[in-house]
Amino acid sequence: MKKIRKTLFLCATSAACFQTHAIDFSLGEGIRGQLNGAVTLGAQFRAESASPDVYADWPSRALPGLTRGQLQGQTGGSDLNFGKGDPVSNVLKAVVELDLKKDNFGLFLRGSAWNDFALGQKNVAYGNYPNGFQANQPLSDRGFASSAQFSNAELRDAFFYGQFKGADQTELDIRVGRQLLDWGGSVLHTGGINAGIHASDYPSQQRPGALSSEGKLPLGMLNAKWATGKLWSLEGFVAYESRSAVLPGCGTYFDVSSFAPQGCDFAALAGASERSFLSSGSYLHRNTDVKASRSGQYGVSLGYKAQPWDADFKLYAMNTHSTLPSLRMTINTTTPGLRLVNYSMVYPEDVSLFGVSFLKKFSQTSRVFGEVAYRPDQPIHLNAYDVLSGFVTRSPTSVLALHKGIGTIPAGGTFDAYDRFGVVTGSLGVDMVYPKFMGADRVVWLAEVGFSQVNGLPDTSVLRYGRALPYNGAAYVGGAACLDAVPGKTCTSDGYISQRAWGLKMLVTATYSQTILGITLIPSILWTKDVKGYSYDGAYSEGRTLLRPALRAEIGQNYFAEIQYSRFSGGRYNLLVDRDFVSVMVGVRF
Repeated sequence: MKKIRKTLFLCATSAACFQTHAIDFSLGEGIRGQLNGAVTLGAQFRAESASPDVYADWPSRALPGLTRGQLQGQTGGSDLNFGKGDPVSNVLKAVVELDLKKDNFGLFLRGSAWNDFALGQKNVAYGNYPNGFQANQPLSDRGFASSAQFSNAELRDAFFYGQFKGADQTELDIRVGRQLLDWGGSVLHTGGINAGIHASDYPSQQRPGALSSEGKLPLGMLNAKWATGKLWSLEGFVAYESRSAVLPGCGTYFDVSSFAPQGCDFAALAGASERSFLSSGSYLHRNTDVKASRSGQYGVSLGYKAQPWDADFKLYAMNTHSTLPSLRMTINTTTPGLRLVNYSMVYPEDVSLFGVSFLKKFSQTSRVFGEVAYRPDQPIHLNAYDVLSGFVTRSPTSVLALHKGIGTIPAGGTFDAYDRFGVVTGSLGVDMVYPKFMGADRVVWLAEVGFSQVNGLPDTSVLRYGRALPYNGAAYVGGAACLDAVPGKTCTSDGYISQRAWGLKMLVTATYSQTILGITLIPSILWTKDVKGYSYDGAYSEGRTLLRPALRAEIGQNYFAEIQYSRFSGGRYNLLVDRDFVSVMVGVRF
C-alpha cells in the first residue's frame, strides 16, 4: 500500500512516469519480455539575477562592473556563471526499462542516456576548476562523477530476481544486483530511514523531466522478502558495494560547495582570485578520496498488518556507511601556508539505524503515515571554515587547535573533520483524495511535517558543525575577536547545525480529464518551509522556502508536456535564495 501511495504522489510531480502501454514480446524458450521508457527534451532558465548577498567578494572581482559580493572565501562561481534568462540546462534524455521473465525468474534493467546542449557548450562568465576558471568559455565536466557529467549513458538498475510461492500463502522474493529499496514511511521529506540505504543523485534529480527514481543511486545488494499470508513480512539486505552521494558539479547552477564534488580538486580561502591561486599552485590540493568499505552494510525489516485497525507497521535495523562526505586533512609540513595540508573527502563507516514506520488507512481516500529513526553514532562534519583556516594558519588559538589539538598532528598525519552524535529523525504525513472537487476529476492533497534532533551537541562557542564556507567563522572561547565581514551572518552563532530542526512540506495536485482536444491537464503546487533550526544533513535550514507551481499536459497515453516555476526565498544561510528558475519539458512514452 505504501508503495502505491508513493507512486501516486511522486508521479504527480514527474511527467515521465511510465503509466502507459509497454511493449510486450517473446524470445522463445518461455522467455517473456516487457520494454518501456520515455524520451524527453527539457530546458531550465534562470529567472532572476545573481544577488551579492549570496556570492563571495573575490569571485565577483573577476567580473568587471559586477557589484562586489558580500560573502567570503571563493564561493560564487556557480552563481556568477548564469545571468537572468540564461539556460541553466537544455537536456535531451532517454530512460528505458527492460524486464525479462522465465517461469519464476527474471532480469530487470533500467538505463538512461542524456546530452546537455547548454552545459559544456555555452560560454559562461566565470568558469570552474576543470576548465581552469577560464571566463567566457564553456564549463568542463572533466573528472565529474558519471551522473554529473553533461553528456553520458548509464546502466542504473540491474538485478536478477526470483519469486516463489509456498503453502499457507507464504511468498519469497529474492533480488540480486543494483536495485532501489523502498524502506521507511516518509514521502516528501529527505534524511529519513531510506536515506540510510541509498545515496542521493542530485544532478540527475535536478534535470528537467527527472523521474522520481533518479534521485537515488541503486545499490548492489542481495535482497530477500518473506511474507506469511497477509499479516507478517520479513525483509533483509546485504550490500556488496558502497556508493556515495553525487553532488552538483562545481560551477553548475545548483553547486553550493565547489571543493567537495568529484573532479573539483581545489580549495582556497580569501586573498586572491581562484584563477591566481590555480596559476601559482598556491591552493589546497586534493588527495584521493577515502571511500567506505564495500562490505559491512546490511539491514532487516519486520512488517505487521494490524487488520482490525487497517494499519501497517514496520520495524527496521541496519548498519550502513555514510553517503555524505566529511573533510580529511593530511599534514604535508608544519610550516603554515596553503601547502601545509592537502584535503580529501572521507566517508565514515558503520552508521547504525533503528526505526519504525506506520501507515494507517481511514478510508479509500485518506491515510496517515510516518516514521521515526534513531542513529546512535551519526557522523556530523565540523564547520568547513574552522577546519580549513585552522590547518592553513596553524594558529595555536584556532578553535580546532584548542579543542581538537590539531597543532600537535605531525607531518604525514591526518585529521577527519567529524564527530559522532546520537540523532533522531522523524516525519508525520497525511494524504487525502477529493473526487469531483472544484471542477476537477480529483484533487489530491499531501502534507508532511518532519524533524531532526541531535543529542549532546556542544555550544557553538566551543565547537561548530555545519554552515557553509563563505559565511566564515564566529567568536569562540579562547579565540581572538571576530571580524564581522557580513553583518548579521558572520561572527554570529546562527546557521550552524542546531540541536533541533523541523519543517513542513505540502503538495496539491488536481486532474482535469479531456479538457481541450482530449488533453488532460494536471496543475500542481509544491510548498516547503524550513521552520526552525539547521539539521545535520541540510534537510532543514531555518527560513528557507520553496514554492513550485507546475502545469502538466497529458495528450493521450504517450505524449506529455510540463512547465514549472521554482521560487526560492527566505533563510539567512540559504545559498540558493537567488536561483529561481523556469523549467519546460516535452516528452513521449513508449
